Amino acid sequence: MEQIPTPVIPGHVSEEQTCPHNIFTLSPESDITEEMSRIQENMPDIFYNPTPQLDRSFTKGAWVITSHAMAKEVLSDPGTFSSVGISGFAELVNLDYDLMIPIDIDPPLHPKVRMMLREYLSPKAVAELEGDIRLLARELVTKAKEKGSCDFMLDVAQIFPTQIFLLLMGLPMEEYHQFLEWEADLLQPDPNNIQKTIDAIMSIVDRVQRGFEEKRKNPGNDLLTMLVNAEIDGGPISEELRTGLGFNLFVGGLDTVINQLSWVFKYLAEHPESRQKLRGNPEAITLALEEIMRTHSVLTTRRFATKDLDFHGVRIKKGDSVELPFMAINRDPEAFECPMNIDLERKPNRHVGFSFGPHTCIGMHLARLEMRILVEEWLEQLPEFHIKEGEKLTFHAGIFGLDRLPLEWD
Repeated sequence: MEQIPTPVIPGHVSEEQTCPHNIFTLSPESDITEEMSRIQENMPDIFYNPTPQLDRSFTKGAWVITSHAMAKEVLSDPGTFSSVGISGFAELVNLDYDLMIPIDIDPPLHPKVRMMLREYLSPKAVAELEGDIRLLARELVTKAKEKGSCDFMLDVAQIFPTQIFLLLMGLPMEEYHQFLEWEADLLQPDPNNIQKTIDAIMSIVDRVQRGFEEKRKNPGNDLLTMLVNAEIDGGPISEELRTGLGFNLFVGGLDTVINQLSWVFKYLAEHPESRQKLRGNPEAITLALEEIMRTHSVLTTRRFATKDLDFHGVRIKKGDSVELPFMAINRDPEAFECPMNIDLERKPNRHVGFSFGPHTCIGMHLARLEMRILVEEWLEQLPEFHIKEGEKLTFHAGIFGLDRLPLEWD
């Protein structure tokens, strides 16, 4: 069993600012929405949690922000709150280059990398993929329909974005089983067997790099080929930067969508009246997805202070970790009316489920399209479905999502 380090309160943190509330150790059987609402209602806008964070390589406490306005302030200022190393993947496997690019980098490189990717992940470019994505969604839903029941997470949510990743990268579709194995070891790691996570990281790195070699010999109209030929400042990008981009396109395109789909379909399974309103109505589905992303935001990100500063009355020291649990932040009553209620017609809906500022998720247009298409196809073929009776649902923390979602229908 992994030894948990003793909580340590740094000297610059007062006892009044300390609150040992670790969102990564919530009970898997608890009601995550109630827990996040409780954090928003009972905790200060910013507090220090000294409990060590054992997700990947983080073993120290962190400042936790629950204020929507403060979160946007942090996310908008990369000069004060750095993103370098926030994923922890490179440190875990002792690589001397970043593995989650552009997530793990700051200016001046960060905006250049985003500009390079923008052409391929813009709303216009993503819209051109709708036909292929719809075919994948329709096939998955048809297979599920014929069975009469399914574990939505295993049979649909995990497979769908993985297939889309392979489509975008120009990799063989039959490899999705292997990528699913790596994905499970990476995104839902066993704390008692960290070596599996390390092996998964290195396997993905190896496959991405082999993909570059394949595309140099046989280029195609895909993202791997684009990365092979990519340039910044008039010259080719380094192999390390290329690898980090390829790795992030896999990881970043899966964790959010898979886990977000779990909450979307849980809600739909429990609310037949909402399903009827959404069926055949893409605009209503779009609004509904934004609201479920607000109330069930799956991500918790972090930043590292680059200098000592006074931030809204607390002393933050250089190197301090600042944690941003979006699910709690998006329930801030200062930012949203009746924030604990799910209003599928909420408009405007300025949630930070896709982050905010320069690091706003560059793949958000693709993620939104994937989720909308899958909901459309599912409601078209399976308008009536429900969670299997007697099932106790559990979730995993870090990237919040359901472990299983057993659905059944007539």
